[in-house]
Amino acid sequence: MAMSVDKPAIADWMQAQQSDAHRSEVRGAA
Repeated sequence: MAMSVDKPAIADWMQAQQSDAHRSEVRGAA
């Protein structure tokens, strides 16, 4: 990931990654 992005963008990206991981876990457990 480019480090030139600002902190809010990084926070949004991290939150999106966590949401994707959570959905994957829910699908795997179902």
